[in-house]
Amino acid sequence: MRRRRPPVPPDPLSKAAARRHELTRSRAVQALRELDRAGAPVTFAGVAQAAGVSRSWLYTQPDISGQIRRLRQNR
Repeated sequence: MRRRRPPVPPDPLSKAAARRHELTRSRAVQALRELDRAGAPVTFAGVAQAAGVSRSWLYTQPDISGQIRRLRQNR
């Protein structure tokens, strides 16, 4: 009978990367909301600049890019 190994805790670098990813996502979502609330054009370039992220990163986030596209079409 084999013994199960205890779960391996995530290493500090993985934890830091996950935290950084979540902070980046929250900045992008906040920028998106602020642009929308202000009535400003919601574009990939505008959200990227306001959030301090790259446009290419925004395109890799399906939920955020979908929201940008929806808001852009509704204006």
